Amino acid sequence: MVVWPFTDFKDPRWDFGTKYITLHHDAQRGPTKIGLAHQLGWIGYLNQGTLFIKRIPYEEGKTYPDNGCNFETFSNQEMQEIESLGPIVKLAPGKSVEHVERWELIGGLELLEGIKPEDEIDSKIARGLAQLKGGKGIDGEEFFEELRRRGENLKSRRG
Repeated sequence: MVVWPFTDFKDPRWDFGTKYITLHHDAQRGPTKIGLAHQLGWIGYLNQGTLFIKRIPYEEGKTYPDNGCNFETFSNQEMQEIESLGPIVKLAPGKSVEHVERWELIGGLELLEGIKPEDEIDSKIARGLAQLKGGKGIDGEEFFEELRRRGENLKSRRG
C-alpha cells in the first residue's frame, strides 16, 4: 500500500477491513489517497444504488508507477476517483501502448448505500442480487468469487 502524505488513517471515510477497503465520499472533508498493487482484477464504486465495477489488469513482474501501484483511489470535497494505471513502458517514437479497463454496471442495489462494516457487504449484496434475479440470486461470496474468476479470465486472455 502506498499512502500519500495528506492521508490520515483516522479519517472516518476509510474502513480498512480484512476483505475490503472502503472509502466514502464526504463533501466536507479534504483530500485523501492510497494506491495498491491490486491483483484481484476488479474495483467497485457504489453511487445511488448502482455498483460500477471496473476490471483492471495486473501484470506480474512489471514495474508500475507510484511505487508499484496499478490502482489508486482519491477523494476530496469535490469528487471521488478510482483510477487504474498500466505498467511503465519505454515507448519508441511512432509506437503506441494500450491500457484496457472493462466496465460493468449493476443497478438496484440501494440496500448497499451507507454500509460500512465489512461483514455487512456480502450479505447486502446477496440480498440486492436476489431481488434483481427474482429471488434466485447468488450470495455475496459467490458474487465476489465470480468477479475474481472474471478477473483471472481477463488476465489469461491478455497474457
